[in-house]
Amino acid sequence: MMNFIDNTKMTRVENAAVAGVTVLTSDVIDMQNFDGLVFLAALGDVLDTGVNVLQAQHSDVGDGTGMNDITASVVSFTAGASDADNKLMLLEIFRPTKRFLRVTLTRSVANTVLDGIFAFQSNPAEAPVTQHSSVLVKDFQLSPV
Repeated sequence: MMNFIDNTKMTRVENAAVAGVTVLTSDVIDMQNFDGLVFLAALGDVLDTGVNVLQAQHSDVGDGTGMNDITASVVSFTAGASDADNKLMLLEIFRPTKRFLRVTLTRSVANTVLDGIFAFQSNPAEAPVTQHSSVLVKDFQLSPV
């Protein structure tokens, strides 16, 4: 059975951050035994003209050194008065060429609040997957009544 929880490893890779115009760098994700990864950045209040750029990076080393931008793996948005408030930014990578991935969120021009960044690893070699320690509890219900 291909239910989401048992076939997707979910990890909080960056905690919430107060309003700012800084670069935030996520934890490194090990892609061994997974084909796909979605980074989800949950934005809070974004001021008018705030520019947010979500950029994936990769490396053969898991300690965060030697990370290089994946040129094609970038999404960006320039905010209007309130069109980015409490919205999500998504970036998906399928079959990465290097084992270790992370993401940066560059917040510039005007302040952005971050609610957190999450990683969803998919297409595991074996299921069910073991969830990351940032997942407190989980449950799956089949055809509940």
